[in-house]
Amino acid sequence: NGDITLMVGTQIVELRDVDGSIVIDSEMKEAYKGTALQNEKMTGEFPLLQPGANAVNWSGNVASVRIKPNRRTL
Repeated sequence: NGDITLMVGTQIVELRDVDGSIVIDSEMKEAYKGTALQNEKMTGEFPLLQPGANAVNWSGNVASVRIKPNRRTL
């Protein structure tokens, strides 16, 4: 809840006035909660995981962070 700073690798995302939860979908370039868009609450680029290890840090009133990969194979 509230203001959150999320850092994935060297990318920083600022989230303002989060109420309960928010989903950041980097592939779709959308931030949402349920069916409601929340893009106006986000500043910064949509984070991308790079091959190998990716440090993930956050500050603010955060109970948990979950990363769900969107894997593709050719």
